[in-house]
Amino acid sequence: MSAQQNKGIVVSGQVTEDSGQSIPYATVSLEKTDFIIMSDENGKYNFKNVKAGNYILKVSAIGFTTSKKNIEVKGINEIIFSVRLQSELNELENITVMGRTQTEKVNKQSYSVTAIDAKKLHNSTLDLSHALDRVSGVRVRESGGVGSKSQLSINGFSGNQIKLFIDGVPMDNFGSSFQLNNIPVNLADRIEVYKGVVTIWLGGDALGGAINIVTNSKPRTYLDASYSFGSFNTHRTTINAGYTAKSGFTTEINAFQNYSDNNYWVNVEAADLNTGAYFPDARVRRFHDKYRNETVILNVGITGKKYADKLLFGFTAGENRADIQTGARMTSVFGQVYGKGNILMPTLKYQVKDFFTKGLDVSVTGNFNFGEEQNIDTVFRRYNWFGDYIVMPGLGGERGRTLRKFKNNNGIATANFTYALGERHSFMLNNTFNTFNRKESDELVPESLLYKQPKKSQKNILGAGYKFDYNEKWSTSVFIKNYSLRNTYSESYNPSGNWGDIAYIEHADNKNLVGYGAASSY
Repeated sequence: MSAQQNKGIVVSGQVTEDSGQSIPYATVSLEKTDFIIMSDENGKYNFKNVKAGNYILKVSAIGFTTSKKNIEVKGINEIIFSVRLQSELNELENITVMGRTQTEKVNKQSYSVTAIDAKKLHNSTLDLSHALDRVSGVRVRESGGVGSKSQLSINGFSGNQIKLFIDGVPMDNFGSSFQLNNIPVNLADRIEVYKGVVTIWLGGDALGGAINIVTNSKPRTYLDASYSFGSFNTHRTTINAGYTAKSGFTTEINAFQNYSDNNYWVNVEAADLNTGAYFPDARVRRFHDKYRNETVILNVGITGKKYADKLLFGFTAGENRADIQTGARMTSVFGQVYGKGNILMPTLKYQVKDFFTKGLDVSVTGNFNFGEEQNIDTVFRRYNWFGDYIVMPGLGGERGRTLRKFKNNNGIATANFTYALGERHSFMLNNTFNTFNRKESDELVPESLLYKQPKKSQKNILGAGYKFDYNEKWSTSVFIKNYSLRNTYSESYNPSGNWGDIAYIEHADNKNLVGYGAASSY
């Protein structure tokens, strides 16, 4: 009997719930002692060598109420105390999460800006121009079907008064292979439309507004593909894919294709080439208006590093061909005239936050387009709207014999610095440099002086700004931009109308633009 008391007493039992089901891995302890263990997979526990006396047995488990029981340990070999826990169910009536999406944050800027969430339009047949046509104050006018020329206007402004950007990079002189009406909406994460004053960080010289196409820049692994088929033998294909490794290695590819016969019906004035019969309101199909383009955008680099949130080297390659059905008026109809172009553009993107000091964000981009455009008109025929034609004697073309080629070599470099001083003050500095060099040639007239004249320009826009966020409902922005332009071109003329002496002219322009903006939101 004395030996058993020195050895101590065994305290054991099982932890269960109301239904009798065991509770595994519950925490069981004798308060104010060193006895504490976890129940096994069957809910059983076992304390050895417990001295006789009064204890508080405490049992707890996730999802159950904690149980405390007074127990008395007496001088026998083993005492069994089983414990039953009650389920603990806490119900929250409502949870409200307050926050703004990136699209909402853009709409709250101290500029007249509208941002649309392009993700809601993904995997649809829309291109970027048709998505923009849904924005109030924005109108996109197209001269025909898929691939036709389009004109964008914002609150009445158009042409050079409006600038286009992709992720803040100007789309100046990207060529016919990379236009709004052949870029699928899947490429964009959101589309920002600035009406009037343009934000400082875009660095553009537009006075009427700007369109900024923002792609999904988050490092991720994904695959997205879509295909659509429509009227007039129209085919659209889009493939977007990306891979990001744990090491930060990132690769992205965006590819899209558009094709259409554009052979829709039109009502025109037509005539029979042989009999001269006149048809004032003939209903015919367009027969020479096919369009196709293919574009691939590849980026490779690293993301998520301390020295670089994003460092990507990329290359954009694309080509297109567009048949030309008519001239400025539909009374002239063509059957062999067409234009083609391509884009060959290396790119660089670098972004880093807290560059050397907290609050300083840096973004640097660069690209250079080696693409070219060409107009082909070498068949000397006369067509009518029925697709009939007669061959004309000699050399010529349907509207002007030509193989004119344009090499629009265009380079753009941007640097953007943003420094946040506390939560209310932000300072911005942006510089955008653009160089343009057009070289022309025509195999049919290789010695023509017209195509040998230089057409060069260099443009630099330096902007500085300050933003004050008084509170969540009021912010104020002020900025100043310095715009400098240098053109190099030539003039040559004599009374006979022939090209004579060549005069090279340089023209420089420099001006400052000052802007102010304020916004409130409730």
